[in-house]
Amino acid sequence: MVYSDCEEYVKEMFQERVSAKMRSNEAKTIYFDMDGTLADLFGVEGWMPAIRSGQTFPYEIAEPIHNDGEFKRVIKKLRDRGYHIGIVTWGSMVADDDFDRRTRKIKREWIRRHVGAVDEFRFSRYGIPKYELVSYVDGALLVDDDPNNLKAWAKRGNPVLDARNPKKVMSVLQKLAACA
Repeated sequence: MVYSDCEEYVKEMFQERVSAKMRSNEAKTIYFDMDGTLADLFGVEGWMPAIRSGQTFPYEIAEPIHNDGEFKRVIKKLRDRGYHIGIVTWGSMVADDDFDRRTRKIKREWIRRHVGAVDEFRFSRYGIPKYELVSYVDGALLVDDDPNNLKAWAKRGNPVLDARNPKKVMSVLQKLAACA
């Protein structure tokens, strides 16, 4: 399906909170959180004790929340249509520098396997506001499962999409990718 009036669709989906830059071709940016948004880290049995003991395997074996093939196709189509696709993710709240370094490498590889090419990958210590980590904030859409991250992002006047509803996330992404 092709949407002839992308501006109207985007306005409707994000209830007018989308800046003029996001509605135009000037700056179309979507940032995705990873854990609980793209990767089902919280579905890995024993994930928290493993991470607290310095093991990184939960990040490696986390299943994708969305169908790999379908999600990759949508991301590729969005990029082909000029969207800047970014990943903004944190390390563990109990991590040291070595654990963060190992986790960053694993998360990059996970993205490569399950999402494909992205334009930006930002990894930081736990708790840094995500709007401080990215290249483009004004008008950028954040897809995240953490209500606090969504609230902080929206407070800056930017659109958000709650990843706790994966079907809605895919629907919105497919519609944006189909916009003519």
